[in-house]
Amino acid sequence: MTENDSAGSRKAVFVLGMHRSGTSATAGVLHYAGIDFGNRLLPGRADNPKGFFEHEEIWEIHETLLNDLGSCWDDIRPLPAGWLESEAAHKASARLEDIVDREFSGMQIWGLKDPRLSRLFPLWLPILKKRTIAPLVVLALRHPLEVAQSLHRRDKIGLSHALAVWLRYTLDAERSSREFPRVVQYYPRLINDWRAELERLSRALELKIPELPAASQIRIDSFIDKDLRHEKSYQQIADYGISDNLSDWCLSVYKHVNNLDESTTSQSLNDAYRSISNFERTLVHYSEFSGVYVKLKLEYEKTIEWFKDNRESQNSEIKRLNALNQEISKKKNYEIIRLRREIEHANADIRNLDADIRNRDRTIRELYNSTSWKITAPLRIVKKLFS
Repeated sequence: MTENDSAGSRKAVFVLGMHRSGTSATAGVLHYAGIDFGNRLLPGRADNPKGFFEHEEIWEIHETLLNDLGSCWDDIRPLPAGWLESEAAHKASARLEDIVDREFSGMQIWGLKDPRLSRLFPLWLPILKKRTIAPLVVLALRHPLEVAQSLHRRDKIGLSHALAVWLRYTLDAERSSREFPRVVQYYPRLINDWRAELERLSRALELKIPELPAASQIRIDSFIDKDLRHEKSYQQIADYGISDNLSDWCLSVYKHVNNLDESTTSQSLNDAYRSISNFERTLVHYSEFSGVYVKLKLEYEKTIEWFKDNRESQNSEIKRLNALNQEISKKKNYEIIRLRREIEHANADIRNLDADIRNRDRTIRELYNSTSWKITAPLRIVKKLFS
């Protein structure tokens, strides 16, 4: 079990970072080292088979909040001004408070991971302060080109768009976490030597993590799979035709955040951010286009969700129609068989009638040709004259 240095002081470890930046790997190591990330974790998928370590209900609340704010996970625009005071934020906060009290109330330390926290971390600060929980921040960092390549492979997002999203997440995560104890978790270092990184992380955040038993270490060895790192930034961002400004902005932020633990100060970060202030102005310039993109995307996702939500009723209707079709087919087959039998009977009656007619004609011909018919011919004539 993980312990904290100050008895009675509650702490929560928040893993912030852009999608595909090693947030799952970081949270997974912490999880297997004894930090509880909640009871309802999202299951793994094809793009992340080892698991996400994201609380399913909290993930849904974050996603809903972004949608209610007219945004989405890959929106490059800043969140609306005053969003923390919006009705959507208050509603989300109330639901999150309920989860914290329900699942983490008795814990001295627990963890939370969702890339959306990079943008929504300020939402959690009043919740934590109200419960005297100290936030500890892990900034998961990966080279922006590797992130962009991974997003392009998974979601077919253009490299320029993916880099802009990386820049937005990284800027928001760094700015919102400055006041709190934090450490940068560089993805390749974690993949290469998770033991050293876990020790460095626990030391920086002043956590006491007991020496892990052999079974836990084997579990983490199996979890940290170097083969899952498909993208490696051998080339320069500019080699992919990315604009010089975007390339320079990403590399500048990456360099400063990567050195955050050693030499970078808030002032040097501010200086770096001022040098890329055009990024914000560019987003304002393209805000109308981005807004249309987000609106269309949200409508598409809502349509997909509607189909998912109504899948059961649709399947029931399909089953009903299939059963009705089978019943109609049965009745059709029965009617066909009945009509065929009636036709056979009618044909038999026609054949019998034809035989009767032929017999009658033959009898008449035989009567006309008989001797008696010929002898009595004068009598029939006389009868006709007197009648």
